[in-house]
Amino acid sequence: MLQYDPPVQKVEFGKATLGYRECGRRDGPPLVLLHGLAESSAYFWRPLIEEFEADYRIVAIDLLGYGESSKPWWGYDPTNHIQLYLDLIDYLNLKPVTLVGHSLGGIISARLAATYPEYVSKLILYDTPVPKGLFGNTKLAVKMPKSAVLHIAPLTLPGVGLLADYFPKGTEVKRIFLRNILKSWKVPFDHSQLSEELIDHHMRSRVYVLEQSIRFLFIFHNLEDYLRHISAPTLILAGDNDVLLPSDRVNQLRQLIPQAEVHIIPDAGHLSLFDQPTIFCQRMRQFLIM
Repeated sequence: MLQYDPPVQKVEFGKATLGYRECGRRDGPPLVLLHGLAESSAYFWRPLIEEFEADYRIVAIDLLGYGESSKPWWGYDPTNHIQLYLDLIDYLNLKPVTLVGHSLGGIISARLAATYPEYVSKLILYDTPVPKGLFGNTKLAVKMPKSAVLHIAPLTLPGVGLLADYFPKGTEVKRIFLRNILKSWKVPFDHSQLSEELIDHHMRSRVYVLEQSIRFLFIFHNLEDYLRHISAPTLILAGDNDVLLPSDRVNQLRQLIPQAEVHIIPDAGHLSLFDQPTIFCQRMRQFLIM
């Protein structure tokens, strides 16, 4: 796997700054990558970049609040997220793009593709859960492993992120907290592969931003209302042991998105690109050349 990341670049849109990393063929088909919760454009896309940079123009974006992008106190609702990424796609003259989203980034990608179909030629949803609004999400949480729910439950409380970010000894507490979440979510699937480098990258996320992301894009968000409006050919890649995307939800995704195909990645959890990079990239390449 690559041991480096493309250099970060920045651009301002209104009061927000977006960080992004660009690599690959300048004249290649554009792949736009949106990362998951507590991630960034660095590190998490390395297996994909290694596989596709010879053939594609790759732009990995730092979502608002993460990596080198602005970390404001506002603006974490889906509409604001989407507008910023549309602005970047226009700025780089990429439209239409193949949009690849992991987890949180997949939720944003699916809604973007449903709302602005002219921007998306193909859509790849990678280990992407499907929020169903407050009532529906509560029912889903009951079915999840208790450890996964209990570890994330504190982030549903307003203000807990501010306390965690500014508590004098919060750094070590945050590290333990993140390690427990990653293990309970099977990130990676093989716990022995949970490296300090992976935790270091997660540690760069502010807890306040995690709290806002969970509230606006998971708990109170109903993505199902948008999925039927996705017109782009869609590939759903899901780890067979993904705690956040059990098999019944994968099947619902397949049914809700008109042009969706599904591939289950064996021996993988919620970070299937890292768990099984060869299988993941093979499936993705087959889809891209169709």
